[in-house]
Amino acid sequence: MIFELADPKQLEEPRRNLFSADAFTLVVGRNGAGKTHFLSGLASEVVKKKGAGIVRSQQGSGNEFVILYTSSPFPGIRPRSSSRIRRLGPTSPKAIVSQDLLRSISAAFSASGAAELKLRSDYKSGLRSLVASLFEIPLRLRGKLIESISSELKFYHDISMKWVKLSSSGDVQSASVAKLKMDAIQKEIHELVESDLKRSFPAAQYKLNLHSLDLAIKRNKKKQRDLVQSFLYFVDNRHSVDVNLHSAMDDIEMAIAEYGEKLLSGSVVKVRKNAVVVPNYEKGSALVFAMAGASSGESALFDQFAKIDREVQAVSGKDKELIILIDEGDAFLHFNWQQKYIKFLDAFVARIRHGFESVQVVLTTHSPILMSDVPSGNVIRFGEPGGPLCTFGAPLERIVSSTVGAGSIGDFAADKISEMIERKQYVDAYIVDQIDDRFIRAELRRLLWE
Repeated sequence: MIFELADPKQLEEPRRNLFSADAFTLVVGRNGAGKTHFLSGLASEVVKKKGAGIVRSQQGSGNEFVILYTSSPFPGIRPRSSSRIRRLGPTSPKAIVSQDLLRSISAAFSASGAAELKLRSDYKSGLRSLVASLFEIPLRLRGKLIESISSELKFYHDISMKWVKLSSSGDVQSASVAKLKMDAIQKEIHELVESDLKRSFPAAQYKLNLHSLDLAIKRNKKKQRDLVQSFLYFVDNRHSVDVNLHSAMDDIEMAIAEYGEKLLSGSVVKVRKNAVVVPNYEKGSALVFAMAGASSGESALFDQFAKIDREVQAVSGKDKELIILIDEGDAFLHFNWQQKYIKFLDAFVARIRHGFESVQVVLTTHSPILMSDVPSGNVIRFGEPGGPLCTFGAPLERIVSSTVGAGSIGDFAADKISEMIERKQYVDAYIVDQIDDRFIRAELRRLLWE
């Protein structure tokens, strides 16, 4: 099913469509014209059984799947993610760039970034969480480690109760002394726990276990005390290990087996060719994703297409009719990369097209460069009417003046030049020579010679 946003003549004769998508529409207009609202409204209407606000080329199948990506970090009026809509953006969970996608982006845009991974957990954070749990009053944790430092813990609890009483009574000087003693015993307990664990496990196992504890706590913050107790039982070689802690241990071990023990020290490792990284984008996974040496433009591209690709792969081959809505996907891109964006998006659609009944793309932009890649029959303009649509293969200055409805130079420069022409401002030969339009420069030089 195709939503009739483009020229109906293309639907009558598919060969007139230049794009890999069954339908491709570019939405343009000034800020505030309603482009973003249009995308969110379209997404909502698509999943309705009877969307009165849109025209469909045929009766809806009810099997449409919508991906709505926005490059903006600012909240807007957009539908929530559901079983049929995926709302994506800079703040949505990160996604791993597949090797194929990484290579294609790098080739198309001459990007230099490489995929990197590191553990989501931190063994030092795991140790801090364990020690912090020992300072709870009353202490309910049990284990041999607790027994080995029972005198230190008793002293801490006694001095902390004394500090509370002194603080309540207003005895600032005595409370300050008690606080210093509390800090000192806390540091001592931390060192004792660390030493005990290092004696109990080899170096790599010590870090792996604390990584596991930290990951389990990050996944289940409300169960921190139970997880710490389970960890203490694990140190004692007991078998009653919490299922969440056990799962975290398995995930950390799998990550280490795949990428090496360097991860245990907090190192970042490059994704190897053909490495298994598909599960790693999931929320709460053992690994987190980053791009090495990527510029803001590269990072934006990787983020955008990795997230879209993740959702595409999740529903590909399920007889879905895919609708990809992209709100200013060219944001953060240099002009040279904007020239390549439509071509890459078309190649991306060609790669995924076989997994769907149909694929429709709707893209918003302010860029005249993107407009030059799209026939006017595929363009919808919102807001105040300008001149006639002028897009495909047209020089940028014509697109700016007609389709965009804007001037060809900035207002600041235009005002200064006007002031000089009208002799409202001193006309200096140096300033005139800075003007790079030869016709304007010649006129101002004439004024200088009069």
